[in-house]
Amino acid sequence: MGRGSQHNKVLVEVDGTLQGSYDLPTGSNIREILIDAGDGRYNQMILTSTGVSIKEASCLDQICVNWGNINKPGQTIVCLPHKVVIRIIGNQEGESPLDDISF
Repeated sequence: MGRGSQHNKVLVEVDGTLQGSYDLPTGSNIREILIDAGDGRYNQMILTSTGVSIKEASCLDQICVNWGNINKPGQTIVCLPHKVVIRIIGNQEGESPLDDISF
């Protein structure tokens, strides 16, 4: 198989339900997404070409904010108080996104 470009997506789940799927922006573009965790709770996610981070959150522990930037498929940011999981997924262009073969 030849090498293709890698297409990364960011998945956002709240309490186990998919809330959104986003492409990482290109170049110097920045995208801010407000994640509504219900009952006035929120996480402010920042998407850049170099990855994903949480800029601000209404949780008390701030672990998700201090987590820093993630940028590789399989990496996650978790906010346990808000039940928010942010995950990067990706695959090489032309390859299956599955990591196992089923028969």
